[in-house]
Amino acid sequence: PISSTVRSGSQKAQILLALYAVWPDGGYTGYDLATRGLVVNGAGNPISPNQTCTRLGELRDSGLVELKREFHGGPVIEAPTSPGNTGQVHRLTAYGVTATVTLAAADRPAAR
Repeated sequence: PISSTVRSGSQKAQILLALYAVWPDGGYTGYDLATRGLVVNGAGNPISPNQTCTRLGELRDSGLVELKREFHGGPVIEAPTSPGNTGQVHRLTAYGVTATVTLAAADRPAAR
């Protein structure tokens, strides 16, 4: 179950929700997620691009996120990040979409 891999409100959950907001056509680099303030720590401050990329790697390992490609099996899409650099664009997998919807539903107050 998703609850065993991603905790509500965690940095991983924030990444999934950000990627869900631009799914199915969009995606983000770790740099985008960090510098746009889409992923924050417990104090509400943005986390570093390095921390974000670590979380993205963990989500890839869990099968929730994948590298976005030009076409199935094709080259990975890269986007500009800091001056002179690019980063790999990530997007949700089909499992990641289902898991994110489940995660979001778990956060909703119960119907009365």
